Amino acid sequence: MKEQKKIPEAFSQKTLLKLFQTSIENSLEAVLWTDQDGFFLFANQKASCILGYSIEEILEMSVFDISPDLDQEKWRLFWEKLRLNQAVQIETAHRKKDQKMIPIQIHAHYFREEEEEINFAFIKDISLEKNLKTELQKKEKTLHEFSEILPEIVYECDLEGNLTYINSNAYQKLGYSQEDFSGKVNVYSIIPDQYHLEIKKNIEYNIQNQSSRGNEYEIIKKDGTLLPVMIHSSIVYENELPVGLRGIVIDVSEKKKQVEALKEREESFRDLAENTMDLVIRFDLDRIVIYANPIVEKISGKSFHNLIGKKINEISFLKESAEKLEQTILSVFETKILKRIQMFINRSYWLDCFFIPEFSASNEIKSVLFSGRDISDYKTIETALRESEEEFRSLFEESGIAIAVSDTEGNFLNVNPAFVGLFGYSGREFYKMNLKELKKSNDLDDEEEKGVQKLIAGTLSSFQIERKVYDKNSSEKWVLINISLIRWLEGTPKHFIVQMQDITRQKKAEEKKSQIYEIQKNVNKILSFINNLGFDDFNFAQILEKISRAFQINHLALYIFQKDETEILFKKAESAGSEIRYPENIEINSFSKNERDAMKKILFIYQNAKLPKILQSILKNLKSRCFYSFPLILGESFYGIFLVPGKTGCLKKHIRNFLSIVVQALASDWKRKKDYEKIQEIEREKLIQEKLLLKTEKLAALGTLASSINHEINQPLQSIKMMTASTLYWHEQHKDYPYEKVMDYFKKISHTVDRISEIIEHMRISYKSKGELKLETVDVNQIITKTKEFLSQKLMLHQINIQLNLEKNLSKIIFSEIQFQQILINLIDNAVNSLDKEKKSGKKIEIKSFENDEKIIIQISDNGSGIEKDYLEKIFDPFFTTNPKEESSGMGLYIVYNILSSYNAIIKASNQLPQGAVFTIELNKEKEEK
Repeated sequence: MKEQKKIPEAFSQKTLLKLFQTSIENSLEAVLWTDQDGFFLFANQKASCILGYSIEEILEMSVFDISPDLDQEKWRLFWEKLRLNQAVQIETAHRKKDQKMIPIQIHAHYFREEEEEINFAFIKDISLEKNLKTELQKKEKTLHEFSEILPEIVYECDLEGNLTYINSNAYQKLGYSQEDFSGKVNVYSIIPDQYHLEIKKNIEYNIQNQSSRGNEYEIIKKDGTLLPVMIHSSIVYENELPVGLRGIVIDVSEKKKQVEALKEREESFRDLAENTMDLVIRFDLDRIVIYANPIVEKISGKSFHNLIGKKINEISFLKESAEKLEQTILSVFETKILKRIQMFINRSYWLDCFFIPEFSASNEIKSVLFSGRDISDYKTIETALRESEEEFRSLFEESGIAIAVSDTEGNFLNVNPAFVGLFGYSGREFYKMNLKELKKSNDLDDEEEKGVQKLIAGTLSSFQIERKVYDKNSSEKWVLINISLIRWLEGTPKHFIVQMQDITRQKKAEEKKSQIYEIQKNVNKILSFINNLGFDDFNFAQILEKISRAFQINHLALYIFQKDETEILFKKAESAGSEIRYPENIEINSFSKNERDAMKKILFIYQNAKLPKILQSILKNLKSRCFYSFPLILGESFYGIFLVPGKTGCLKKHIRNFLSIVVQALASDWKRKKDYEKIQEIEREKLIQEKLLLKTEKLAALGTLASSINHEINQPLQSIKMMTASTLYWHEQHKDYPYEKVMDYFKKISHTVDRISEIIEHMRISYKSKGELKLETVDVNQIITKTKEFLSQKLMLHQINIQLNLEKNLSKIIFSEIQFQQILINLIDNAVNSLDKEKKSGKKIEIKSFENDEKIIIQISDNGSGIEKDYLEKIFDPFFTTNPKEESSGMGLYIVYNILSSYNAIIKASNQLPQGAVFTIELNKEKEEK
């Protein structure tokens, strides 16, 4: 040990005193001496700098001058403490010469010489430390405030593990209360013993490397269970020395579950892939096969084991198919979006192909799963269905029936070409018009009002009326109007469907038919009256002889008489009779065209009318001296003049009236024959139109039927094919297949064949009226459960979980079981199509059933992206689909809507929170017998 140097003894006391004085005066520490009364006895240069006073000024002052908060009592207590401890350290504030206050730290030492006492104090300006401490406290507070809003646990502890801070989220996740952490709590007390050594090693590693790393541990919750966590810690330094730890604790329990689920899913995938009848191949980023299932051997002819490590072009596919396959896989890698295409993969197989992106934990695409289903057997059916559907669409657009869509106020929203042709307005003109304008009335009549009220109330599905309307040229038309109501999803009226059929010709024919009928009734009455009078013995000639003057001659008759009116009227018959021309001697060519046409009608009626025998006898026996003309008028139409020859002159008024009625009846007899011929022609045309309409309706039903077959039969056939092919595969592999499994497959195949038979029978029944369907008491929950089992294979393929939440002991409904299952299948298929567009895991469909006092409610929901607002209004329209036309007929929801409407049931579509669509069905309960 090195010997400590001492101050040379040669230095005198005076020299040493001067040496110490110089050291103190020039020290970097401020030094002040005070006596017990508080007066300064000494101040060095540093003290002068801190306080801003000169040394001389300081020595004229006392501590009370620079310490505003100091009083005599505090000073006395300070001295008592100083005498007792010999040294005291305090923090206070002194006032500088410029009146600013500064925080200072005082180290006071006590000296006594005989009766004299001195306070020897070192003064330190701690403004900087105070500011730094304040800032540090602010940052600490901000850090703690921020940690309170974090979802993770944030903690601070010393190097021994004693907690100094923990955020409130720790209480929620671990189940402890604030009181549990109010005392001195060590982190090692809530971490199992097996992790303690590892934690200490990690702390040493972090200190040595001045870095941090995350480690997985478990924390003991208050209920004793263990919470798996990831802890990221960093070292807290103070004055460049490590004093503690600050870190964040992340709950990884869900991650653990996901890892386990992923493992189970991979096992399930392989189990499914090994037993499915679909082709399954997994490709990595370089489009190299990393997995293939046994079905590959059937399609490619190569062992599925030998395909591992091969590229696409090394699989036995057509060159064009291999190129398309590689392009699609590349596209999926680039877009990270599932794709679906149909390909002719080789010379024997058509495949319905799915390209599914598979992601790593970091959400990076790692592989593409290729799944191909053999659809060779259905391509021909699909082509036929598409052709049938296109034919139906064409017939729908080119319908000869005038169809319009209006809002509930009657304003036109859409019209078809037949409607435009019926009225002559353009489509654009119709959009500015109201239905009432076609009949030139601003109000509905009573019949129309009642019909609309019943439509809105739901007591009628449609009603028919005949009304007079006017086209663009104001021409009058009679139309047969059929009005039905389309509702919004919530059940409120949306718009009217108005169909009009021109029945003008039929209407006019019916009016004339009615007029003829009335005239015939009058004639029958007159003839009956004549017969009752014994007219056969009545001397009609005697009556005529008593009449001396002519009465009625019109302008056409003047041509016959070749006299003017004054020469004939009121003249004796003898004076005019010699110059009368008889009808058979009239030269028709001497008249104008209009006159000739009228005269031809006169002669035709005169010569060809089948007169009653009584009148034939009268006219035959009369010696014609003059003619009595009667205009032939039916309705507002003039058909000609009937001339009656008389012997002596004018007839009395009642005789003229009688003859006028008889003449009209005779004319009507002749005209009626012509009208009947026209009516028969109109009826023939009407029959043709009705047959055309019936054909159109049947074709519409056929289109729906075809689309339904595509929806319904495909899945059962696939199920049968999968089970039989699986059994054959095991047989070809010479493997023992459990007898029980084979029998189970046979039972399922038998059940599925029955299902197809039911579907075909249902399709046949659906083509008939509701009255011909087999209605029965249906258990809603039982059919829902059967439908779930029926679709289980499809849902598994699409990686969709279906959950049932069915209320027990539901009331029964009266329904066709086939139609009810068709509704469920179509709605579930719709949800599957929606979820197939999502690129997320955890896809699910939920079916709920419950009831209220009047209705049974069924809700089918999914967690997809929901239905766009613009589509909600037309989702139940025929042919409406958001998928490509080659993938969807757009008839599934239309079929559902029509079936439910026929039972007065309601279906609504809406979106649910936080995501997904929900279809709600309200069914009528079976009425209890009283």
